[in-house]
Amino acid sequence: MDVKKIFDDCSRALESYKSAVNSVLADYRAGVERATSETHMFKDEEAELAKRKAALINTARTEIRRADAELHNRVSGQIPKLREALSAYITAKPDPNFMEMLRDVKTFRLTLSRSELEALIPSAEGNFTALKALQSVANDNGYTLTAPDIAAFLYDVKALERAVRVPVMYAGEYVSEAAEVLDDRPVFRGDGSV
Repeated sequence: MDVKKIFDDCSRALESYKSAVNSVLADYRAGVERATSETHMFKDEEAELAKRKAALINTARTEIRRADAELHNRVSGQIPKLREALSAYITAKPDPNFMEMLRDVKTFRLTLSRSELEALIPSAEGNFTALKALQSVANDNGYTLTAPDIAAFLYDVKALERAVRVPVMYAGEYVSEAAEVLDDRPVFRGDGSV
């Protein structure tokens, strides 16, 4: 299972969602501006504007709920796949010959050059244990090799779970419009802040 592909699918789903919400809120803004400019022809301007805004709000809420549900459905199905992929990645057995060679390097305190370490990376790629072992050998030889950080991976998965909570309440650059349309709930900016 390709973790990068799953994350990319989730990222595309989130970007599609943001685009949909921005479009809805932009339409709402344009509708309010149009209604404001047209209501001067009515005897009770305030009542007519309130009526038009209520219709615009209902339309925007419906469209945003639809976008929320689509995002939630697309991404929520990927979360278990990401957890499975993480488990498979962590528990995959490394190549015994590669591990034996690294064990020999450590046991006999052999010194490896940077180019020798770089030549070993392809043999360790795709296997957590092999990368961690190679990281240890690199550190012993005064070099830094960054192996995947499982805590960061789990943090990203949890961030995805938080990002698709329903309702998502994304506002983008339309914070005031989102506050009007979604006035009964907190509005989250792109960075997750309220």
